[in-house]
Amino acid sequence: KHDTSPTEALFAVVRSELADFVRHSASHLAIISGNPSADMIAQANREGGELNELETMIENKYLAHCNPEVPLHFMTLWTTRSFFARSRLMEHYLTHAKSAPEQLTDAQRSKAHGYALRMLECDTQLRTSPLTKGYLWLVEALYSPILAYFHILNGLTKRPGEEHADKAWNAMCDNYEALINGPKHHRTRIMFALKFSRITLQTWEAREKLR
Repeated sequence: KHDTSPTEALFAVVRSELADFVRHSASHLAIISGNPSADMIAQANREGGELNELETMIENKYLAHCNPEVPLHFMTLWTTRSFFARSRLMEHYLTHAKSAPEQLTDAQRSKAHGYALRMLECDTQLRTSPLTKGYLWLVEALYSPILAYFHILNGLTKRPGEEHADKAWNAMCDNYEALINGPKHHRTRIMFALKFSRITLQTWEAREKLR
């Protein structure tokens, strides 16, 4: 019988699979070009299906065999989940790059909000688990939750009373607590204090006006 148990190369192999997909993706090419074309947007829509296929393949071939109590496996599980959430949020931006925010439907906004929340949840898992203590330098370098914060705060500023507002605030609080309780030498702590204090206060003021 063929042995399907993961080896120590698991994390590197999965990252290679994901990176190979990214370098050919429309969203990556659009970022490089700085001006997404209609062809890129159409390609992003097609890649939404390809991303689903990739996720299914990664899940069945690699993640299904992971033991979440093993540090390297835990890292692989949560960084991969974060990758797919971020990729879908980026595809959302590219697909609707030519649309005004008010043109988005509630379903489209809800999906994008869910992707951002998932990114925060994955980051919190990675930063709070004792299993990742030896990998926090990598989490800090490659898996910043900045995009998720920007997306959620921007949405809550405009729609402070939306259905998922409480869940969003709880997710941000949990993640921020994980960030400030992390290693002091990590730049994220200073970065958040400088870049997010104003928009966070604005968003909270909008929420307070509802009470």
